[in-house]
Amino acid sequence: MVATQPTFNQVYDMACMLSRTEQRRLVNRIVGVLLEDEDGFLRQRREHISESEQQIVEGKVYSEEESDKMIEDIFNELSIIAA
Repeated sequence: MVATQPTFNQVYDMACMLSRTEQRRLVNRIVGVLLEDEDGFLRQRREHISESEQQIVEGKVYSEEESDKMIEDIFNELSIIAA
């Protein structure tokens, strides 16, 4: 059996099945590979993604609901202090 390389459309269809976050990660990695002479912005973006991935692994990332609750709690504490 001869192995064939997937077509562009097949690869595109597979990429469309990824979550939005994974799509962004894929695009950022492709851009990094295609641009040999990357500028400061791209370098910063890649470092930010790497840092974010590390925070996810360490469990330091909160869901939107958790983040909203934390902000609400901080606001309530500041309101009590200011009163």
